[in-house]
Amino acid sequence: MVAMNLILTLYFQHVLGYSPLITGLAFLPHGIAAIFAGPLGGIMANRFGAKAVLVSCISLVLICMALLALITTHDSYWYHVMPVTVIMSFGIMPAFVNLILLATSGTKVEDHGLVSGIVNTTGQLGGAIGLSILIAVAASHTAHILGTTTLSKAEALISGYRMALATGAFSLALALIACIFGLKNRSAVLPSS
Repeated sequence: MVAMNLILTLYFQHVLGYSPLITGLAFLPHGIAAIFAGPLGGIMANRFGAKAVLVSCISLVLICMALLALITTHDSYWYHVMPVTVIMSFGIMPAFVNLILLATSGTKVEDHGLVSGIVNTTGQLGGAIGLSILIAVAASHTAHILGTTTLSKAEALISGYRMALATGAFSLALALIACIFGLKNRSAVLPSS
């Protein structure tokens, strides 16, 4: 997700020609949606179970990432990008909540802070590694396109961005498979207050 945000930033500025201010504002609907989507994670976990919610949310994010991997130089932010990133928020935020629920279920209450800290640290590390890989994919693909075709710079950039987003979608597919087959089907629910 870290890499997706950077790739979309580059897309907004270098392909669509947005200023840094407009680029920042373009992420606002995604951020607002995340505020409303976060609390849904616990509500859905209590109703459907954390594993089912996590699998569903990763599936939603995978579909959205695959749709973003189809962007072109002529796409509209309002029609092609913004709706997808808003919908994606409703997969990302509940997925994070349920990931923590699954990680802490079955551990002692006094260990919940440690376990959630490890999950968050792993997420930050994964974001940094994913960012470096996906940016390298985008840059190398763009360089290859510029060196072997007569496409414009914008077309070469978008080709690299699409390749990186497709690679991100592939990594989400692997995460989905790991969740489906690697997680125990235990019920992790929020304690009632």
